[in-house]
Amino acid sequence: NKGIAMDSEILECMNELREFMFEKVYLREETMEERIKAKEIVENLVLNFEKNPDLLPEQYRTEQTNLENAVDYVAGMTDRFALKEFSKL
Repeated sequence: NKGIAMDSEILECMNELREFMFEKVYLREETMEERIKAKEIVENLVLNFEKNPDLLPEQYRTEQTNLENAVDYVAGMTDRFALKEFSKL
């Protein structure tokens, strides 16, 4: 069933994002307010690029799902670049 495969892909992708977020954002010694803001930025960036895959650089438009491509792109961003991209939303 294609729907089940897609759900599985999304779940796997979201789990990867969750692991990344815990490693790079949640477990850092920052204030809770900063953690919440960082989570919001990453989530909004991923959702934006998932919904607008044409905004992704060409090398991130692969045969994966839009969500996987968006996660790959956002995961590779520096903090400064992520903030710059978030300011465009």
